[in-house]
Amino acid sequence: MLLHTLFVFLGVFAAAQPIATDCNVQSVFHVESVRVDYEAPPLNSTLHVIYSVPAPVTDGLATYSCLLNGFPVINEQVALCQETVCPIVEGLHEDASPFQTGLASGTLSCTLKWLTTDDTVLRCIKIVEKSL
Repeated sequence: MLLHTLFVFLGVFAAAQPIATDCNVQSVFHVESVRVDYEAPPLNSTLHVIYSVPAPVTDGLATYSCLLNGFPVINEQVALCQETVCPIVEGLHEDASPFQTGLASGTLSCTLKWLTTDDTVLRCIKIVEKSL
């Protein structure tokens, strides 16, 4: 999964734990909860997202964009079904996605979006991590 590589740019001496939120945009899925279980760099941390799905989704796109100190460092997109099991069935879901931190310093801001094939936002998560 692409999320594994998102935070490899962050500093070895983290000043604050990553903060994860929804993106405050209208989305098809209702995000119930977002949290990060943090381990000191360069170890793995885990992004947990609980969300409800009103109707099945069979296809789409996962996009990942990150800025490090305001400069783009990641801008990727992959088929949604490469990032999660498809079809995404109606009901409550809980995802746990590991990622690594380490290697650079500053503020890393990442937006993780799942989109339908017509670009409707299914789910949007933003993670911000600051390091020395």
